[in-house]
Amino acid sequence: MKKILVTLFFGLLISTNAYSDHVPTAPKYLSADKKLHEKLQKLNAITDWTYECKKGDFIKHVAIDEGCIALQSLGKIDKLKKKLVVFLHGDRKSKSDYQIKKDYPFSKILKDEKENINFFYLARPGHKFKGRKRSTGKEKNYEQTGDWNAVYKKSWEAIRLSAEAIKKLKEFYQPDELIAIGQSGGAQTISITLGKMPGLIDKAILIGCPCMEGYPVKRNNPWEAPINQIGHIDPKTKIILITGEKDTETPAREAEIYAKKAKERGLNVQLHIVKGGHEFKSVKGRNDIINKALK
Repeated sequence: MKKILVTLFFGLLISTNAYSDHVPTAPKYLSADKKLHEKLQKLNAITDWTYECKKGDFIKHVAIDEGCIALQSLGKIDKLKKKLVVFLHGDRKSKSDYQIKKDYPFSKILKDEKENINFFYLARPGHKFKGRKRSTGKEKNYEQTGDWNAVYKKSWEAIRLSAEAIKKLKEFYQPDELIAIGQSGGAQTISITLGKMPGLIDKAILIGCPCMEGYPVKRNNPWEAPINQIGHIDPKTKIILITGEKDTETPAREAEIYAKKAKERGLNVQLHIVKGGHEFKSVKGRNDIINKALK
């Protein structure tokens, strides 16, 4: 009986660590470098603070416990519209304000469905849109560099700020369908959220997704790989992967592996390997694929 209990204990320990919500404090696979371990200790509660957000109007900002998450709308916003689309951008190192509509043009994509869709760009933690308060975050976007500071945008503790904002938008607008679109780091945010908050997102469009980046796939990265969350995704959620065949940052092979694993789990997945590279504007055929998915 004692052996059975010990086996069960370690079995639960392993299964819990596989889908941990936090950066592990002493992972065996990390370097023995003391400085790295000390940094991990400090990262345990990167969102353990509360800032008041007085600008939460669901048009320019969403108020969450930690502060404001900035929004930029496209087209007329009306609570009677049946679909809510939220776009999450990629990582950005520049100190200048994000001119999000210029970098990610969606007007043509939404043209046929603009009467049915409320569309928002969402500024990920630490990022700032022009004319908006910087989205709350432990570090500003241009400080989130290197494997360790990148935890402030790639770990669940950071990702959940965007996820909570999306949840609040859904509760406020009460759409028949919530569609989340993400490019690069934004795709990583969405793909992790699919597993951490199953059922929140009805349809996910992941462009240039770093789906294999993080532990346990890349064992020295102190954040979780999206592929590790596949087992928790709601089977009713539709996933569309779009990757440029010449993408060197998030190679097409990674999207292929993710799609294969997702299908093995019985998930509804489409994979599009198209001409182009990693940058959003270089991905050929993206407009047609997204437009079709929005209908």
